[in-house]
Amino acid sequence: MRLADGASANEGRVEVNYQGSWGTICNDSWDIKDATVVCRMLGYPGVSSAMVSFGEGTGNIILDNVGCEGSETHIAQCTHGSYEIHNCEHSEDVGVICIGVAELKVRLVGGPDESQGRVELFYFGSWGTVCSYGWTSYDSEVVCRIA
Repeated sequence: MRLADGASANEGRVEVNYQGSWGTICNDSWDIKDATVVCRMLGYPGVSSAMVSFGEGTGNIILDNVGCEGSETHIAQCTHGSYEIHNCEHSEDVGVICIGVAELKVRLVGGPDESQGRVELFYFGSWGTVCSYGWTSYDSEVVCRIA
């Protein structure tokens, strides 16, 4: 999930990655509850506006008729039609404006104290580990500053 073509990081056209390609979401049935889930997925504490246009996207329209309750941690948990099945044009791509600052949650677990351990990130509503492939001392410095 990402926001594209907004004036700042907290706003833009909603784009989702499906099977390795970026696409958009159609505005049919879209409302503040759906936008709330998108903002939560991206780490923002809330949503300011659900029906904003940030221009037409490219690629496939991935989702249509999204129906969230607002408590979901991932857009895939909301009701929707089948992936890439829609009756929309890119002129109907949804955009949102999220409020606040995106929060990245990082913790160290399994070490002898809170300053050592395995790096875990809170992502899509649950804690997960980080792969060490390509990890450098610079990555460790960033984690130590925010953990």
